[in-house]
Order: sequence, then structure tokens, then C-alpha cells
Amino acid sequence: VGAIGKLAIIGDVVVAFNWGYLSSPTKIAVAKWETSREMQGRVVKALDTYASELQSIFYLAECVTADGYENQGLQKQLVADMRRSARPDITWVVRTNAYQTPMVRICENDLGLTRIIDINQDIVNPDRVLYAGRTRG
Repeated sequence: VGAIGKLAIIGDVVVAFNWGYLSSPTKIAVAKWETSREMQGRVVKALDTYASELQSIFYLAECVTADGYENQGLQKQLVADMRRSARPDITWVVRTNAYQTPMVRICENDLGLTRIIDINQDIVNPDRVLYAGRTRG
């Protein structure tokens, strides 16, 4: 599967969704840090421990929850369902734009990913962190 998307629907309203896709370390670095070649190099180097350039990675691109539905475990459920749909042998990569989000807890506690670029290491956005690893479960 090249891309996976999940929806949480209550009644007839989509209240949360997430999606991700297969890529490579360099493609992710260039697409997500397009303004900084230095940061692109750091990302590729950090990901090299988890996946060589010849291996695919699964990039969890977005997790969105509608106002009023936060902190109900919807993303935790969607990510768990996504994990069951994804290849079990693939490295997952997740970037958060702020280090104090529910996604950080999901990455660390539920998925078992490792923070490979920490707070203040991203020269484009110091609050951003990057996770990688094989998922638990």
C-alpha cells in the first residue's frame, strides 16, 4: 500500500482523520525542510540509522482532530488502526510542529518511536521534533 488514510466519523460528521504515505529519507527531507539544505542533510543523516536510501519509510503526514473532539483518544485509535494496515516491517517517521502535542505521546508511548531530532535541533522551527522507528504492536 502506498498511502493510508483513516477517518473518525460521529453521526455524519468527520471529526478526525490522519494519513500517511511511503517515501524515502531524502524525499521526506527535501519535501518537509524545503527551505534549508542544512536541515535536509541532518534529517537524512538521522534517518540513516533506521532506513537506508534504498528502503521505503512510512511518513505519517497529518493527524487532524476537529475542535471539541480533542483529547478523546480519536487519533490514538486512528493511528492504531493505521498501524494494523501498514506493512509490519517498515520504519515509521513522524514530524510534529510543536513538541507539546498529543502526537508526541502517541509517538513515544503507543508507537514506541525514538525522537531523532529533538527540541531546538531543527534550525527552521526549534519547537519541531522528528521521530522514527519500527512501531510496537
